[in-house]
Amino acid sequence: MYDYSLDMWSLGCMLASMIFRKEPFFHGHDNYDQLVRIAKVLGTEELFEYLEKYHIELDPRFHDILGRYVLSLNLLMH
Repeated sequence: MYDYSLDMWSLGCMLASMIFRKEPFFHGHDNYDQLVRIAKVLGTEELFEYLEKYHIELDPRFHDILGRYVLSLNLLMH
């Protein structure tokens, strides 16, 4: 189901790319690496809350590579 949150996410990534002069802002080698890179910056707490709220099972391959991250604005600068 589509909603505008995806558009807002895309806009946020474009703005972050312009502000921090880093393009693409999140550059993963595949879907798994992409999610891990996003989680390292934004943290995993809300991701896991979202998964729990909507009863979504995370792909088992993420259990070994995702870990737990806290929101870190320092990583935005690198």
